[in-house]
Amino acid sequence: MTHETIARIFDPFFTTKFTGRGLGLAAVGGIVRGYCGALLVTSTPGRGSIFSILLPAADPPGSLLLEKAPRIAAKLPALAYRLLVADDEPDVRDIVAQIFRTKGFTVQVALDGQDALAKFNLDPHVVDLAVLDLTMPWLDGLRTLAAMRELRPSLPAVVMSGYSRTLDFEAAPQAGPTVFLSKPFEVEHLRSEVLRLLGPIS
Repeated sequence: MTHETIARIFDPFFTTKFTGRGLGLAAVGGIVRGYCGALLVTSTPGRGSIFSILLPAADPPGSLLLEKAPRIAAKLPALAYRLLVADDEPDVRDIVAQIFRTKGFTVQVALDGQDALAKFNLDPHVVDLAVLDLTMPWLDGLRTLAAMRELRPSLPAVVMSGYSRTLDFEAAPQAGPTVFLSKPFEVEHLRSEVLRLLGPIS
């Protein structure tokens, strides 16, 4: 890889392939950082790349790490939002889930619209907000959202798409608060829109 490519490979949704394809390195980087580790990359065009993951040594059983667990848990929010994230692209789905899990959210993932609707129907009031890809096989994001809102008309939702804002989205009646985001988008933009839709925790 070139230096320019290496500088961007950990950006969410960045790929040198066609839209929606990539190594999911943003998710990998987030996981490694979550374990207080580091991820190093060396690469030479035409020869290959080496990824090195550095992680702290594990503490022995009975260490202070176990003793700290109750104090760490006590710092977590007593109430957390619950998101349902549906995207047929595993990289995007994992990145979005990781973004909010690191903030203390409970995140349930779905492989596509049908999977999301099946999980939502089990208990519509368990989900605080849905994050849906617009173009999924079998059941697209708008039809999935419409079915969800038959049970929860005011359900907030973020609809994502690799395309610009579409006529289908513009024409669809939105019973609840809805935001459209074009991929790729900044992580902070997604996070701020989700928090704006949800409002303060009561």
